Amino acid sequence: IGIGTTLPAQQLDILYPSYIGKDTVQGIIRLTGQSNTENPAGVLSAGVALEFYNKWTGGTAYSIGRISGRGESGYDGGLQFDVGTNTAPGQSGFTTAMTINADANVGIGTTSPGGNSGVEPTIKMVLKANGRLGINTTTPDELVDITGGYLKFNGGDYGLKGSASL
Repeated sequence: IGIGTTLPAQQLDILYPSYIGKDTVQGIIRLTGQSNTENPAGVLSAGVALEFYNKWTGGTAYSIGRISGRGESGYDGGLQFDVGTNTAPGQSGFTTAMTINADANVGIGTTSPGGNSGVEPTIKMVLKANGRLGINTTTPDELVDITGGYLKFNGGDYGLKGSASL
């Protein structure tokens, strides 16, 4: 099915009818849920989701993942990422793997994150086509280039720190 295109590349292909500005995010699909109650402030409430299922030949579909948009008191919202937890075909069990609330707090394995859980949004990693890995640099000079830090293994420091050389 093609929406906005006469040559769909997938079973459902939606093309926005005009070009989008480089700093613009344009909604194309809207999922709207309804709820008559909500949780206290800071706790995600009802929401809607995209659910992903798989089905083996001749089998019954089972859940493998879900991304939910969840409402929060005061018209805020968050995202919840769930993974499938099933023991047999035909099941639709989900367990929360990660939640991001309206305060940008990230929780792993919880629906109520209290902080950013140590997620550091300023860390940069890049793997170049030449096989070089850069950590905190986008232009690695060596096979592994760590800028502004050092390696730590099992609680101990090994190797060179700072500007030390061999």
